[in-house]
Amino acid sequence: MKLTIKLATQSRKSQLKMGETVAILFIFFILLTVGAVFYFNIQKSSVTREAGEQFELKAVEITQSISFLPEAQCTESNVVKASCF
Repeated sequence: MKLTIKLATQSRKSQLKMGETVAILFIFFILLTVGAVFYFNIQKSSVTREAGEQFELKAVEITQSISFLPEAQCTESNVVKASCF
């Protein structure tokens, strides 16, 4: 009889420890998920900002290359200059 009471008490303690472990793992994965969502949102905004900067740099590069074309240098407001050479 004492053996069955001892086993029942030990079983309850084991179940309690198992429940604590499951609860800790659950909280850990929730925190991990929240951290991952936060990290990916930061990365997304960083990539968006970087893409905007690259777009602006490419636009400036194209504008500069067009402004140095001989065809574009001889005109001003769609009026051809007579002595542009």
